Amino acid sequence: MAKILNYTSDVFKLANFQYKAEHRKKFFGILWKYLNPVIFMGIYTLIFSAIQQDGNRGYVITMGILIFSGITNSMNGATEWIYNHALINFITVRHALLKLFLSKVLFNFLPVFYLLPVIVMIQSFFFNYDFKFTIFESIKILIFAYLVNALCMLYTFVICIPTTILSKQFIDLQDLIPHVLRVTLYLSPILWVAESSNIYIDTFIKIANPFYFIFDLLNFVIDKDYSLNLISFIVPSLIMFISYYFFLHNSKYISKIRDLILYE
Repeated sequence: MAKILNYTSDVFKLANFQYKAEHRKKFFGILWKYLNPVIFMGIYTLIFSAIQQDGNRGYVITMGILIFSGITNSMNGATEWIYNHALINFITVRHALLKLFLSKVLFNFLPVFYLLPVIVMIQSFFFNYDFKFTIFESIKILIFAYLVNALCMLYTFVICIPTTILSKQFIDLQDLIPHVLRVTLYLSPILWVAESSNIYIDTFIKIANPFYFIFDLLNFVIDKDYSLNLISFIVPSLIMFISYYFFLHNSKYISKIRDLILYE
């Protein structure tokens, strides 16, 4: 237990150092990490809950985009995790590289943990026109959202390892990944229901989109009669398995990163 606590403490310290390094010269400093998603939340809440008066969509959209922002920021940042010889000390110290990469994912997901309760309170007290959620139901939604966020953190960490390695080998990935993430967002049941009259197209989108399941889970808990598409978990499960087997199993990613650094 003491080792786990020390490990967790090191990850939080590294994330804190990154906060300070990135925001130290800004007027609002670290607040920008929270102001940016708050602004987006305000826009989507105003449009999809206040103007349209559709409480369930406001819930799903703001929660979905907030959680997805953690994934987006992590994956975009992962393309620059390997740089020059700066990681050589992390490779030579046991578990240091793993702690560093975990801290980078945590750095991007911490605002999500802090802001999820804000979303629930705003939606429940001001824009809950359709469902009239009770306090108990709102707490249940919040707990479920935290579980989804934790799952997404694990999923993001596992796929960020191959992303950071491959982006060092193929520089164009740095420009390609943001577009891929943007496409997957709009092909998810978030801003629209992602259902057409063609069952084959619908099935292909659900299977091929590696992030569809996130919004599907949120719809499932907030839209009470929404059916959960289990096929949307197929590709994420395959990605997790492949990433683990080829990169994380027996710490294979360490030797791959060492080769990239030493022979660049």
